[in-house]
Amino acid sequence: MLPVVRGEDETRRQIFAVRPIVLFGATLLLVPGRADRARSLVTAVRARRQLVYRALRLWRDPSDAEAWALFKFSGVLPLGALFAAVAIDALV
Repeated sequence: MLPVVRGEDETRRQIFAVRPIVLFGATLLLVPGRADRARSLVTAVRARRQLVYRALRLWRDPSDAEAWALFKFSGVLPLGALFAAVAIDALV
């Protein structure tokens, strides 16, 4: 709905400036700062860093291909990797 109301440029700006940065902060809050949770923290930082990078690519190159790449990456893959890392940390 945002592209219809505010335009595609504003939507891309918010995709880069708001969503990944808020998700990055929220991800860091979910992982305790203890040393035994280092794997979870590293996985969370890498996944969210990749999300910020892809959002920046979309902002610089507003193409359908970049939008689809960001959409596909932003869902299951980073969340699955984070859950797997948390499970491994709990087992180790």
